[in-house]
Amino acid sequence: MDIFSLPEMTLLSSVTDYFMTRNIEYDQVHLFKDISDAIKDVHVKGMMYKWIEKDMEKYILHGDETYAVLNRLVNNNKKLFLITNSPFSFVDKGMKYMVGKNWQDLFDMVIVQADKPSFFTDKRK
Repeated sequence: MDIFSLPEMTLLSSVTDYFMTRNIEYDQVHLFKDISDAIKDVHVKGMMYKWIEKDMEKYILHGDETYAVLNRLVNNNKKLFLITNSPFSFVDKGMKYMVGKNWQDLFDMVIVQADKPSFFTDKRK
């Protein structure tokens, strides 16, 4: 399970609880598919990025501590990489907000629009 699964499972649990407490009949398979499709739709169409970029303070923590941890790892010769499904423009804005304009200097490799989890399992890559 990746970290993106946590909000998906929370939403699935909340909707399931809503239906169950109100004795509303539902098909579990269709519910899962509908929620998964809605999350993918919001993510793929970029709506999520626009909402977050409008109000970064609400969704992203400014990270003096994050910078300190990353910097300590770099100073101890650790190799760091960032891999995300998000587009570079979004990652760049978010990372600049969190750790500063030179955030890329903290990483040996940055991979965006990775199409996880298939990035790790697709033999063609």
